[in-house]
Amino acid sequence: MEDEYCFGDREHIEELWRDYQPYADSNFHDEAQREGNFHSRIWEMRLTVTLKRLGLDVQPNERRRGGRRGPDIKIGGGPSHLD
Repeated sequence: MEDEYCFGDREHIEELWRDYQPYADSNFHDEAQREGNFHSRIWEMRLTVTLKRLGLDVQPNERRRGGRRGPDIKIGGGPSHLD
């Protein structure tokens, strides 16, 4: 039986995912499912979507999308980033 509160959480996360997907690195789903990693990956997704909704120039980090290391969030065309 699915808890009505969990259903609301799931809808919220799916809404965030629709906005976040272009910015996610290639292993986001695998990493989010790894034990102890879910909350940090959801935080990364929420932060990125919030910055985007505030009007910042959030850009996909092509290095991360290719599975390489790099900052989680890239802002603008300059050196600004968040890890």
